[in-house]
Amino acid sequence: MFMLSTAVSQLVYSSGASAFRGANGSMLIEAIPFLYAMCETIVQSVGDSQPDRIIATTMVAYATSTIITGAVFFLLGFLRIGALVDFFPRHILVGCIGGVGYFLLQTGLEVTSHLKLELSWYVMRELLRPDTLGLWSSSLLVAVLLRMLSARFKHPLFVPVFFMLVPAAFYAVTTLLGLSLETLRAAGWVFSLPDSSTPFYHFYTLFDFGNTDWRAIWQASPTMLGLAFFSILHVPINVPALAVSTNADKVDTNRELVAHGISNILSGCLGSIQNYL
Repeated sequence: MFMLSTAVSQLVYSSGASAFRGANGSMLIEAIPFLYAMCETIVQSVGDSQPDRIIATTMVAYATSTIITGAVFFLLGFLRIGALVDFFPRHILVGCIGGVGYFLLQTGLEVTSHLKLELSWYVMRELLRPDTLGLWSSSLLVAVLLRMLSARFKHPLFVPVFFMLVPAAFYAVTTLLGLSLETLRAAGWVFSLPDSSTPFYHFYTLFDFGNTDWRAIWQASPTMLGLAFFSILHVPINVPALAVSTNADKVDTNRELVAHGISNILSGCLGSIQNYL
């Protein structure tokens, strides 16, 4: 779903919908907290005893929220009222961005440590265990190192080169230590391999409109609207910043809103999730 959303947005922006020549489309990573919230609402409404119904409802909710987000984008741009977003209260915007930042930090700790983060002595002890500490602290050190080096090296190729060097350095060190991939996977340093027999379009089999709980979809609609309004804040922030960094003149924010609308509506109709420039 991530790759499909990214591919759809890239095709739309590269087809002339965006004014930026080198526009890069990507799945809207900031949407993940809202997707989690939708899933939790659906689980509470449907109940834990019906996993197939939960999955089917969640897939429909994700696609629906993407279409709603796209519709809001498109209408703002088509009606040429994108400037209204500039009147959104700044403190709410800062709070939303801060909340997303905390969520990403929490998710990063959970993914790297393989723990469910909660305020308890057990979790604190597990985080500070030598084997667990190495898992999440190494990722934190890489992030700190990137931050420090980025302040010194301003070349646009620095960040992609840095991310290419990190896995090369990791596998060079593990090879010198004689550690196999199986050992690294067992210790949690490398992700487990997915089932190779699963096709890339497998997620389409999870849609089941006959087993969808439409009442749960309605209960998740406030979160969908919240995601739509949060998503539209990216355009007035990203577009001017991108215009300055690329020396682009007379960038029409409304045109970019329409492009975002088209890409998200297409992504939602294809059963995928939100994307942006």
